[in-house]
Amino acid sequence: MTQESDTMSLDTDRMPLDGLKRTADERRHRFWRFDPTVSTGTLLQLGAVAIAAGAAYATYREDRANTAAAIELVKATAVRDREEMTKALMSISGDVKDLKIKLDGVGENVAVLKGQAAANQTHR
Repeated sequence: MTQESDTMSLDTDRMPLDGLKRTADERRHRFWRFDPTVSTGTLLQLGAVAIAAGAAYATYREDRANTAAAIELVKATAVRDREEMTKALMSISGDVKDLKIKLDGVGENVAVLKGQAAANQTHR
């Protein structure tokens, strides 16, 4: 080979990278390494995170409003049921009083009939 081709092969050989490593950097950046460049992917990621956070917050607000409406409905139903129960108990109380009056009348009628039966047996 000529001298010119020898120098070209030396210029095009791979450069040894072992000498470029810094031992302090290797220990310091073992797990995380900061990359100060901002790319389109980074911007898209930030946009996606912002949209996801907005959607999550909107869903949370909607669920909270639905829960509040459901609680108000339960409260209104409880008040209505309580009023209906009070009316039903008053109605039952009135019916029981009527039955008591009727049973007292039946008891008196039975006593009269027993007295008449006893009087009929003594007259025979």
